[in-house]
Amino acid sequence: MDKITFDEKRIAEGYVNRPWLHKKVIERFVSDCEVTSNFRNGLDVGCGAGLSTKALHLICDRVTGTDISEQMIQVCKEEYKDNKAYTFYRAKAEKTKEPAEKYDIVTANILADVLVPLTPVIVAQMKKGAYYITSGILDVKEDVVVQAVKDAGLTLVEVTHQGEWVSVTARKD
Repeated sequence: MDKITFDEKRIAEGYVNRPWLHKKVIERFVSDCEVTSNFRNGLDVGCGAGLSTKALHLICDRVTGTDISEQMIQVCKEEYKDNKAYTFYRAKAEKTKEPAEKYDIVTANILADVLVPLTPVIVAQMKKGAYYITSGILDVKEDVVVQAVKDAGLTLVEVTHQGEWVSVTARKD
């Protein structure tokens, strides 16, 4: 059997052309939470090729995207090189850098097993009143993520479902 190689660069470039589903999560958040003005500073953890970061930028003046994959970050930097509102850097989710200005909103479309230890790290980097939107959670992990959000001191705003997928939104009060 031939060995199949994992080509991160090819995968990262392919992600740029995927359907833009992250926009729907942001649009639902804006509608459900009655958001009427842009946030100043946002973070997208696990940004992949930047589609979720692009969606966050619809409601946020400055956005930072992080990902564990250097290839994904390089694709993001190339894709958004002419727009100063975007910053990207490579980091494990739980090693996200402390920002100069705390975040007004944080999105994370990553596995529940990463969200649980990530949540207390991110909460320390959020302003009072900031939102935390998680997505990409399988319904069987919903309770674990909801509990992690509450344990980190956040107030649960809503839990939404789309088939077997769950999004958990919370606020730092």
